[in-house]
Amino acid sequence: METAAILKVLEESCLFNDLNDTERGRIARFSSGIVFEAGDTLFGEGDPAENIYIVAQGTVAVEVGLLGRQRRRCATVATARRGESVGWSAGVGSQRYLSSAYAVEKTTALAIDRGAVRALFDENPSSGLLVMEKLAEVARSRLSRTAGILADMLSTASHDLKAHLAAVESLHQVILGGYAGEITEQQKNLLVRAGDRIKGLVSIIDDIFEIPRIEPCKLQIEWAPLEEIARGSIEKARPKAAAKEIELAADWNGELPAVPADRVRLEQALNNLIGNAVKFTQNGGKVTLRITDDSEGGQIVMEVIDNGPGIDAEELCRIFDDFYRGKDAPRDGAGLGLSNARRIIEAHGGRIRAESPYPGAENGARFTFTLPKPAKQPGTGTKEEMSSDEIRN
Repeated sequence: METAAILKVLEESCLFNDLNDTERGRIARFSSGIVFEAGDTLFGEGDPAENIYIVAQGTVAVEVGLLGRQRRRCATVATARRGESVGWSAGVGSQRYLSSAYAVEKTTALAIDRGAVRALFDENPSSGLLVMEKLAEVARSRLSRTAGILADMLSTASHDLKAHLAAVESLHQVILGGYAGEITEQQKNLLVRAGDRIKGLVSIIDDIFEIPRIEPCKLQIEWAPLEEIARGSIEKARPKAAAKEIELAADWNGELPAVPADRVRLEQALNNLIGNAVKFTQNGGKVTLRITDDSEGGQIVMEVIDNGPGIDAEELCRIFDDFYRGKDAPRDGAGLGLSNARRIIEAHGGRIRAESPYPGAENGARFTFTLPKPAKQPGTGTKEEMSSDEIRN
């Protein structure tokens, strides 16, 4: 591609159209035209991020891989046509492309070396910042669309999977109730065990498909009664704790304040943490929920403490990762309980950490998380009385 043609592509591009002729001339020094046939790959997800591409003619599709590394399916999250860009990862400093791009039809694209934006910053920081802001907007738009596609896909998959499992569970109940004929005690036991497996699978599906739903913008914020939530979570864990003769203790002084929170999500996070502590504490152990009102720090501090065997040091840094299960963890579950708890707490503006052993103890683990505490408390506790200023403060 000749220099005049390169300059014309830059002038018509969404990224560089606001630069002056001199600045576009400098960008042109880092640019070259490439022709791609239909189906050709411009770059693959995970490849070294070397170039930003401006489409001069034709159409380019952007894809991201979903759900797993092997034989994974891909979703098209964007298309780029004349004047539009792909490969924003190279422009914002990423070492690897975060998506793939291929030519939908015969396409001519301008490949701009990643060093072009850095050189523009060195020579004219204000122009470099302008280009970087446009690249950031492209990145935001693509990531937002990707998250939306993933959420829609998971929602559809969740509905379809659970519908089939519900049908199987219904048939199990018909058989167990004797409506399909008499069954032996051994057959009944097998059906009950199969039903438990189905319930476990439904729980795993729920955990997996919750991931894209836990976002700050999707929280249903209201004044949440913290003490009621805390006692409810303790009672929910009591049957499993009783089966292991584990003592459940509530440790807080006085009346706990209400907090602006999504009550359902906050209950989910606390249930996950207490349930996790009960699961990994030996028979006859103790699990404590301690809550402190840190008025000076403007936050509520909640701790779930157990006296179990604790967490190995090499595993401690990974326990909040998605799908992570420790080497001694039971095989049931998807390994998402703690990671979803982290998502929920961070979506509320809080922080969570784990210590094992924690200071003053020889064994066991302590999970500590914080929630911002507003300076003003509600009058009657209704959702309608809470203003956006009260939530922020």
